[in-house]
Amino acid sequence: MIERASLITIFFLSILFVPWWFSVVLAIMIASRGEDFFVLPIGGVLLDVLFGVPVVALGGFSFIYTVVFSAMAIGGYILKDSIV
Repeated sequence: MIERASLITIFFLSILFVPWWFSVVLAIMIASRGEDFFVLPIGGVLLDVLFGVPVVALGGFSFIYTVVFSAMAIGGYILKDSIV
């Protein structure tokens, strides 16, 4: 319980204070643990609202991290159900 709460706290603090790749690594760790999938899209929205830049190649779409973290959450949930 404490480990899970500390990982989520570090994830949200990493969104604010460390480079983006560290947040992505923590998101992968959260998705691979098979718990708290709701945290990933919230972190993606926070990243996109704070630092999101529209991508011209995608028609000005600026919610890249939200889509990626939501896909990680869905993939982790599917893998958890198929493995367990």
